[in-house]
Amino acid sequence: MGGVLFLYFFYFILVSRVTI
Repeated sequence: MGGVLFLYFFYFILVSRVTI
């Protein structure tokens, strides 16, 4: 479960960088 949470966090950062 921890891995999934980490992936979600990484995805959030990736989207944030792309948006900005």
